[in-house]
Order: sequence, then structure tokens, then C-alpha cells
Amino acid sequence: MINYKKLSLSALCAIFMLSGCYELTYKGNPIDIKAPAIYQKNTNFSSLYLSQKILKLSKNEFVAYEQAQTNNEYEFEPSIHRIIHIVFETNSLIPVYAKNHLYAYQLVMPNHKLLNLIAYQFDTQELTFLYGMSNKEFKKILFKLDNSYNYKLHNNVMQINNNHHFITKWNDWNVHFVPLVVPLSRLMSPF
Repeated sequence: MINYKKLSLSALCAIFMLSGCYELTYKGNPIDIKAPAIYQKNTNFSSLYLSQKILKLSKNEFVAYEQAQTNNEYEFEPSIHRIIHIVFETNSLIPVYAKNHLYAYQLVMPNHKLLNLIAYQFDTQELTFLYGMSNKEFKKILFKLDNSYNYKLHNNVMQINNNHHFITKWNDWNVHFVPLVVPLSRLMSPF
């Protein structure tokens, strides 16, 4: 069992156990994931560091966890919605949940299938994605966040499998030329 502690997700605390059972609470704590990582990839774009993991929640359930963090001199420029459109190459976003910098969407992908996504961006220099879970697992997470809401989810959902394939399209062009990151505005200011 691999233990990833304090991965700087300040509004979400999730515990994934090897058995596939997990607990999700919304207490303003960092994320704490305990699940076997079957694949891990780290990429450095000089202005952006990206950590990607495929985690095994249960025998047949996998999820992708991605954390993107800019260096001290850069920040994400566009809104989280635009970033999602660019890196997932989505046709559209179906909002499911939004509260305190935490968002849940069903993304309409180019193949017209849906992808369940939880995105978190507390500040302009860090962004976290958790995606690829089934509707059943997605609903479990959503009910932990707010059990008073009746979540209506669409079917035809894509799921992550154990083929070590991430759906996001992080590349030099998107990071530097779209751009997804720009120099910090406070560094550009004359004051």
C-alpha cells in the first residue's frame, strides 16, 4: 500500500483503502490518499510540474489523480473551466457540483462519452484532478460532499482502466503557447 500524504489539496480529504472502500470528508484538510498506485508519471515543463498517478480503488475500479503546480514565478491564467476544456479536449462541461473551489463535472468527450471529474483549485498556482471513476463511485464521493442534493448523472461514462493511459493532454504547446500558465501578475507590476 502506498501512502501519499498532504498533497496540498486544501478543501478535500479523501482516504482510499486497498480494499476499495474509502472515506471522503470535506474539512479543509489536505488530501490523504491510501491506495496502490499501479502507474506514476512526473513531467516538468519548467514553469509547471505535473504529477500523474493511476490508483487502484478496488478489483475493477481505477481512478486517475493529477496534480499540476506552477513554479514560484508562474500562475494558471485561464479559469478552471477553460483549463479543463483545453487539457481534456472536451466538447462541453456538465456541472454537477461547485463549492469552495471544488468542482464536479461530467465532461462530454470527443467520442461523445462522459468522463466524471472532480477538480480543485484553491489558488492560482495549483490544480488537482481526480477522474475516471464510475457513476457509482462518483455518487459516493458527491454524497460525502453534500448528501442533501439529488445528483442527476448521465450514463455512458468512460472509466480509467489499468492500461496506464491518462486522458489529459498536458504538453508544451498547451502549457506555454495557449498559454495555461503565465508569469505572476505581481511580478509584472511596477510596485
